[in-house]
Amino acid sequence: MENIRLDCSIYYQYYNGIKPVFYFAQLENELYRYDCRNETIKRLGERKVRKDRNTPIHGLNRKHEFINMDEVPKEFENFIRKEIWKYFKNECENDTSYSSHWDKYKQHYSIPYSGYSDYSGCAVERANYDYFMKEYDFVSDIGSGIYGTDIAGIDFSDLEDCQGEYLPDIDTINQFIDEVNGLESYPAIDDESVSFKEMELIEECWTSYGRSDFKKELTSHIEYLIGEGKLQPGNLLDEYGEVDLTDYDEEIEDVAWNAMRKLPYGPEIETGRSVYFDFDMMLNEIDITDLWIFTNEHCMIDVHQLKLFGPKWINPSELVQ
Repeated sequence: MENIRLDCSIYYQYYNGIKPVFYFAQLENELYRYDCRNETIKRLGERKVRKDRNTPIHGLNRKHEFINMDEVPKEFENFIRKEIWKYFKNECENDTSYSSHWDKYKQHYSIPYSGYSDYSGCAVERANYDYFMKEYDFVSDIGSGIYGTDIAGIDFSDLEDCQGEYLPDIDTINQFIDEVNGLESYPAIDDESVSFKEMELIEECWTSYGRSDFKKELTSHIEYLIGEGKLQPGNLLDEYGEVDLTDYDEEIEDVAWNAMRKLPYGPEIETGRSVYFDFDMMLNEIDITDLWIFTNEHCMIDVHQLKLFGPKWINPSELVQ
């Protein structure tokens, strides 16, 4: 829809200077007239497109004054809204944007960069989907739902049966066109929304599988440190002599997020509904002192004491008073 912007001007003509007798609407280069005397609407055909409001309409000699859409008779307003919607449908149908799609059978228009599934789409598509679904009443989910497919788009299938009063005004449609066109040069509708969606996906995937997978990796890491004599087991061993972190969910959460904050990059958002957590890098950022919270011989020490004793297990009785 690049370089497309719908234009519609509404105005009326006085009859004998008493009250309006005709209302006109120029939509693009088409002119429509509403006759107040018999409440009829007539298409007058093509007219030269005006450059501004001071330019007379070709073929109309009488004085006319411009008004807002909501000032015309309701019947005419609804008719024009529907004509605007038809023009808009035509632009969507002929949109050649790379990522947009027109389904001629379902009469559906999919918004570029605003669809995703379990196997496609990243935080950008999800953030755009949420934005368009919330911002515009005429946008709906036209995805199939198969494999979690959600697509923000417009359903034109009920065009002939829809009521004009429920259709958007031309300013709203032009705003939509401008925002869709902007996606071709920069796919994210709003960077802040993308960041929020990334955090939402990270939290969702961490809760789903990240926490449990990290727990397994951390258990193996602690077993290695205990075997090397670098960490005292405390109460971490179960009756079989194996490390058991069952009751340490809060501690695992703290260690994990502290390690992630030290990484040069955060968890990687992948296509679909997945996030990659680099557990190897996270474990490399975990110090021995970070693991003291898992033992019964841990305590808080200051920086001087840490430098004095070094990164090893310390019994509280050995601390400098």
